[in-house]
Amino acid sequence: MKYVLTLTTEQTKAVRNAVEFLMRMKIGQFDQIPYNVMDIGKEDFWKKRDMASPYLRKLERIFWPRSIDIKKDESWYILYNIFQVVRKAIHDVEAPETTGVSSYPPMDIYGCGMPEIEIKMEEGEEKA
Repeated sequence: MKYVLTLTTEQTKAVRNAVEFLMRMKIGQFDQIPYNVMDIGKEDFWKKRDMASPYLRKLERIFWPRSIDIKKDESWYILYNIFQVVRKAIHDVEAPETTGVSSYPPMDIYGCGMPEIEIKMEEGEEKA
């Protein structure tokens, strides 16, 4: 079964961020929470990040004790493929002339299948 979503640019970015957040949580990267849920541009970001850090480390120890070998399961690989495709599609619309991680072609290196996505600018919409 296939689903087709029609999203605005901002909604597509929200999907990218949500997928990245879940992907990171599934492998115990709790230290990334501030970067995914807070505005880095805010003046107090670094202070709040530092305040949250000891609590995030406690969460990490609860969910991922050092004795557990963190393994990426199939759902993580599926999330990673979705993340790659959405990130590349956003890059192609907003900054096709630049290079960097976002401009690399997505690759199904884990064999989970790649989603198909097309992002195009609607008439009257401006680049972010």
